[in-house]
Amino acid sequence: MKFLSCSNAVRLASLLLVASVADAQERLIPENVTARTRASADAKGLPLGAFRAYPKLGILGGYDSNILSTDSDVLRAGRTTVAPSVLVESQWSRHSLSFGSFLESRLYPYESKQNYLNWGFGSTGRFDLLDTTNFETSIDYQRLTEDRSGVDVLLDAPNPSNYGQFDASGVFNHRFDQLTASIGGSYTGLDYRTHSQEYRDRWIAEGVAQLGYIFSPGYSAFVRGSYNDRDYDHRSTVTAGSPKQNSDGYEIVGGISSELTNLIVGELYVGYIDQNYDSSLFKDVDDVSFGASLTWFATHLTTVTVSTDRKVVDSNTGGAGGILYTTAGFGLEHDLMEALELAGDFEYFNGDYEGNRRNDEGFRVSAGFRYILNRFVHIDVRYRFDDRNSNVSDQDFNRNQIDFGFEFQL
Repeated sequence: MKFLSCSNAVRLASLLLVASVADAQERLIPENVTARTRASADAKGLPLGAFRAYPKLGILGGYDSNILSTDSDVLRAGRTTVAPSVLVESQWSRHSLSFGSFLESRLYPYESKQNYLNWGFGSTGRFDLLDTTNFETSIDYQRLTEDRSGVDVLLDAPNPSNYGQFDASGVFNHRFDQLTASIGGSYTGLDYRTHSQEYRDRWIAEGVAQLGYIFSPGYSAFVRGSYNDRDYDHRSTVTAGSPKQNSDGYEIVGGISSELTNLIVGELYVGYIDQNYDSSLFKDVDDVSFGASLTWFATHLTTVTVSTDRKVVDSNTGGAGGILYTTAGFGLEHDLMEALELAGDFEYFNGDYEGNRRNDEGFRVSAGFRYILNRFVHIDVRYRFDDRNSNVSDQDFNRNQIDFGFEFQL
């Protein structure tokens, strides 16, 4: 669940071409640093010459009913989260450049082994080379903690699993009258640092190209193709024979995108996905792919989002090289009054482990509100429920999390 202003929702939903290939990994990859540190709509910031800085500090108290996301021997406890961040954005009329940095400390007073610290820094930029041509780029490094409610997470790890993540991406965009073209790539490195999980370390490279045709003002049809290469540093320790999990694959899709910012923004597409593993001990994955990411500004007070996605996610379960992972969901944000913002969302997921009999399905629900005391202080209340059902024993769980506290900003 996120609280977004309409302008920020447009900005995020309009990034239609290059999403890091890390989105296809064994958990839902967090958003990049500059998006994570995005200022609220009412933030004024501090002037820094041609830039403006937006510092924030979140302080939350909460409760987790199932910290380890397990079916039995449930561990529950209260927690405190302290999350400072800063975003620095250029104020230029041409080109744009942003820098972001964050820190998130979560403390469980009575279960200190579950404490963790996340941090990261990064930058995004857009360079307007011509009126019809630009280049967009980003680079980030983050030290993160794996969400135990994520995809194929090690549930028997006694302590939180920490990893380093490096991301770099770039894309050229050009418009020829009614034709649009984009070409770009991304590079991601994952470095696991706990619980003998070095076998998950890998580098992922992806290239993407898209050609579009604007058939009506605000609407375009497109064809997009991508190729990825996943290179593991070490052999698997969870699959018999200890093979490397190296693979390469491609995806070809066609779809429609909308840019009517006063009504609907986003895209929907359908196509074919294929991932091939170097080792014959892993089963290749191929199937229909599809996706949608649509934001509807129903009224000036209400925003509705709809999303669905299918990817090949690298598996952490023995015998399975990849997971055909499908999600579908929707969200709603509504300004009940000038000082009170409500938000909620729902997501269904299904994970089919290719080469292993395991199949997971479940859903996530979140809800919350933000009360704006003034432009410097907000009160946040957030609730999240996770439920997973699996045909493999000890993989079912449900989990309630609630947090409430303050966010301070300038």
